[in-house]
Amino acid sequence: MSDRMQRLRGQLTVLASSATEQLRYLEEQNLPECIDELALDYDAIAATANDMLSRGEVSQQQRNCVKALNDFLGEFSGQQNAHLWTPEALRSAPEWKKVRRMATECLAQLK
Repeated sequence: MSDRMQRLRGQLTVLASSATEQLRYLEEQNLPECIDELALDYDAIAATANDMLSRGEVSQQQRNCVKALNDFLGEFSGQQNAHLWTPEALRSAPEWKKVRRMATECLAQLK
């Protein structure tokens, strides 16, 4: 398994995890209140999905799943959505529940 695939699976696992586990992940990174780091860390590896597709590391369907999740995270970024990037929102906002579902779907496709 390539390093990029391991990183992709790792970031998907974080996004598929419960809010409690995600907050623990951020604390371990010394970023306890930086909820946006979840999206930034994922974006860093998701940005390589096209190259991974061209090199045969992922299928078109897998790449589409990775991209759809990254696009969805981008839909609620920005200052106007700051309320969605708090520990409380991570626990209760429907957007984060959808992120977890989408990440779980992507992980299932990568197995």
